[in-house]
Amino acid sequence: MSDNTTRDVPFYKNMIRSFDEDKEALASASYIKAIAKSRKSKKRYPSEQVKKELGI
Repeated sequence: MSDNTTRDVPFYKNMIRSFDEDKEALASASYIKAIAKSRKSKKRYPSEQVKKELGI
C-alpha cells in the first residue's frame, strides 16, 4: 500500500507524463482524421472477430 512518500514520486511523474503523451496523441491531426474516416465508414466487425484478432 502506498503511503505517498517520496519513493512514489517517480511513479506519479511517469503516470503524468504518460497522460500528457496520450493527450497529445489524441489531439494530433492524423489521429482526428483517422477517427473521422472510421466514423464515416459503415464497416463493422463482430465482437467475436475483434476478440480473435486481439487474442482475447
